[in-house]
Amino acid sequence: MAGNDNELDKKLENVRIPYHIIDYSDNRFSDEERRYLKNQLRSMFAFVGCVVPKSVTADSVEMPLREIVWRLLTKENLTGQDIALANELVPILEMKMNDNERMIGEYNLTDSQAEKLYFEACGLLKAIVTLRGLDRNRGVRLEDAVNEEKVKDAKRLLELLKGI
Repeated sequence: MAGNDNELDKKLENVRIPYHIIDYSDNRFSDEERRYLKNQLRSMFAFVGCVVPKSVTADSVEMPLREIVWRLLTKENLTGQDIALANELVPILEMKMNDNERMIGEYNLTDSQAEKLYFEACGLLKAIVTLRGLDRNRGVRLEDAVNEEKVKDAKRLLELLKGI
């Protein structure tokens, strides 16, 4: 199945390839490279080192995805609305990621198009994992947990010293 090259190139124009993972020397996207990229997308840590896409279009509306994820991730106290937004975004991003994976598997692509689809999918996966983690970490900050442990340790030490 072939995709419209101009349309696909326009969609991928802002996707950067941080490093090459397939062979450009043969000037074609081979079946072996196709299988490799699809398997890489399914690996547990495919998103490590990838960048959340700057924006994503859903229902003809462009959303500043990177900014949304960053604001939610760094917000001191998440509201129910914040969590609801994250939960609404996840299925949209999953659908886009699956579309990219499908295109890698089915479309007649150039090496560059394939890698851009791959890195965009990895960035979407990173956004998905981050947004899903917000609900689990709601209201809990690492610093707070560390400080709480330090206070507990200090209290135990005081109790020990009182007993001596």
